[in-house]
Amino acid sequence: MHPLPLDALPEIIAAVDGRAEVLLDGGIRRGTDILKPLAISAKALFIGRPVLWGLAVSGKTGVSEIIYLLKDELTTAIAVSGCANLQDIDSTLLTLPRLLKHCLGRFN
Repeated sequence: MHPLPLDALPEIIAAVDGRAEVLLDGGIRRGTDILKPLAISAKALFIGRPVLWGLAVSGKTGVSEIIYLLKDELTTAIAVSGCANLQDIDSTLLTLPRLLKHCLGRFN
C-alpha cells in the first residue's frame, strides 16, 4: 500500500533539504487540503480531480466554481487558523501548542 501524498510530504521535503521545490499532486479536495501541505512547505499543489469534476458537471463554469470554492475554503481555513495571510503559514500551524494557544487565546 502506498502512502498518501500528504503523509509522505514531510519526509520528501526533508530529503530534498532545500535543493528543489516540492510540489504536491493528489489528495486535494477542499481548502484545508491546500493549507496543510503549504504548512509543511510544499511550494505548489495540483488540483486535478476537483477541476475535472467541475468540468464534467458544468464545463468551463464548473471549473471556475471549483476554483472559487477552493479559494474561499482556503481563505476561511487561513483565517480560522489565526494566520493573516499565506506568508504566515508554517509548520507550527500543525502543532498542538500553536493550536491550543490560538484556541485558548479566544477565551482570554
